Amino acid sequence: MRTAGLALAAVLVLPSLLGAQDDLASAEKDFKSAIQTQAAKPLEDAIRKLVRINNAAAAKVLIGGLKSGNDTGIYWMLVSGATAFSSPDALKEVTKYIIANKSASVGRDLTSGLSGNFTDACESALVAILKEGTVDLQVLAVEHMMDVGQKASVEAVLEALREGAKSPELARRLYRVLNVLCVESYGETLSNWEGWWNSNKQKDWSLLRAKPQGSKGGGTGTVCDDLGKHRDSEYEKLKTGKILVIGAKTGCPCKQNHDLDNMETIAQRMKLQVDYITKLDFAKDACKPEDYVAILCNCTHLEKHCICPKCRKNLGGEAGLRVFQ
Repeated sequence: MRTAGLALAAVLVLPSLLGAQDDLASAEKDFKSAIQTQAAKPLEDAIRKLVRINNAAAAKVLIGGLKSGNDTGIYWMLVSGATAFSSPDALKEVTKYIIANKSASVGRDLTSGLSGNFTDACESALVAILKEGTVDLQVLAVEHMMDVGQKASVEAVLEALREGAKSPELARRLYRVLNVLCVESYGETLSNWEGWWNSNKQKDWSLLRAKPQGSKGGGTGTVCDDLGKHRDSEYEKLKTGKILVIGAKTGCPCKQNHDLDNMETIAQRMKLQVDYITKLDFAKDACKPEDYVAILCNCTHLEKHCICPKCRKNLGGEAGLRVFQ
């Protein structure tokens, strides 16, 4: 009877397994064909299929395309796809590839790409990179730990500090992870952090993790209204300085506003002190960059002219319009 039951279970499970294998085989075929021809749209579709399959085998197929000779746009599509997986098994394969290439630019690019991954599985990837990566990879990893880190991140950070951070900058960021993630604040004193953690680590993470407090006063309609305890103090400190925004405004002959975004309005909503300068005046040294805590650049036209009817005459010089196509 037991044998018959097992046989029946196998019959029921087998079709779904075969379906998954067929999906992977189809996606892999499409992926390899697109890589060979460097065809962007088919490759994008194949990457989406692999990310949806979301297992170790799919990840291996995708990172297998990360080789020399790819077009730049194709390369970044692969990096973006490889860091979009959400299952632990898939991200484990990506992490293994990062560690194996930790001294190469692809390792750095993939680690940087993980900053856009906010799934639970991403934490394990960041912990592994902190343990085995180079200093530059470790810095990238701990920055994102402040967003997705939980107990495993705290344990890994304390271990890294005990062993000795490989650079002062990494040490500073490791302590910042602790101050951002945890409900307590012990600055950069390892003994205090270890004492607190050893006494409390058996508790549920919800009791140990810092709660968002929001900026004082709120009402900005920006991320500042939902800041954690440590970042809120940094934000208050930021408000004591000034921000410089560089843009185009009406700098071309047609006198139209050519800023494609307006970061100065967001900065003002954040209740920051803001100065605005056109890129032409900035090039004339009309201000001192050292007077500002941050310099932001609006997206704008590259040239001092635009392609409106008033400005089209002799546009682009001998090159013609091709630079705008």
